[in-house]
Amino acid sequence: GLLLDSNEKVAYSPLMPIRKTGKMVPFFCIHPAGGNGTVYTNLAQALGPERPVWALQARGLGEDEKPHDTISEMADEYVKAIRQVQEKGPYHLIGMSMGGVIAQEMACILESQGEKVDLLALLDTSAKEEDGQLDTRSDEERTTSLLRGIAQDLGIDANKASLDNSELIIAARDGLIKVGAIPALTPLSWFMKLLENSLQSSKQIANHKKRPCNASILLVRALQDSLPEDPSVFDWSIFTRGKVLKLEVDAKHSNMLWQPKSVQQLRDYLGAYLAESSDTELIV
Repeated sequence: GLLLDSNEKVAYSPLMPIRKTGKMVPFFCIHPAGGNGTVYTNLAQALGPERPVWALQARGLGEDEKPHDTISEMADEYVKAIRQVQEKGPYHLIGMSMGGVIAQEMACILESQGEKVDLLALLDTSAKEEDGQLDTRSDEERTTSLLRGIAQDLGIDANKASLDNSELIIAARDGLIKVGAIPALTPLSWFMKLLENSLQSSKQIANHKKRPCNASILLVRALQDSLPEDPSVFDWSIFTRGKVLKLEVDAKHSNMLWQPKSVQQLRDYLGAYLAESSDTELIV
């Protein structure tokens, strides 16, 4: 933890304990684009006191931290980290959005080490990048558009979104604190880093070559978002030798981990999935 009375640098660790205690097998929850692990706080609360929940946070949010270059690098470091908490499988992995791509790669790595992954839950994770449409916008334009999206999700008027509009930036940060998506004392500089990191994420996903894992995949879609024109965007079947089970929560991609209703649905799905043995149908 942080020693507030020392001014030594704290070494980066991807592990962020949301709940350390509990008798059940821990859930390891991998950050979405941007790298922030605290988005899983509401889910952890819904899962109850017996389920340890660890989030994985990206490198590059702390002072002077250099982000990972590739998803493979992230997955490698995250696997080493979770094996310090839980030495042997079976493992339970949950990944939101980009976190799902990292979680699936972690499953491949764990399996190559002889371990088993019993839960590989991908929360609204696309199985493929938008077909090579090169994003020609400048980093500033893309960051502004991210900021606008966050504000809109929070119901904040985002017409004047710009990186110089500190009023809007503060409102967006405070809004995210209120819904439990980021920690209460988040400084603005950290919030801006979150936006910067999100830009890197899309490049990392575009450069990542997926490979099939053995673990079955539980794919949870956000129902309130319109379906992509190309349905294969959510086709994970080519990346697993197991099954793909598709479920839906009544939420948007952006709020599925904040909205009480979808958090409850998620909790119920995860519980039902783990309660079933792999050879029986899941009753939802």
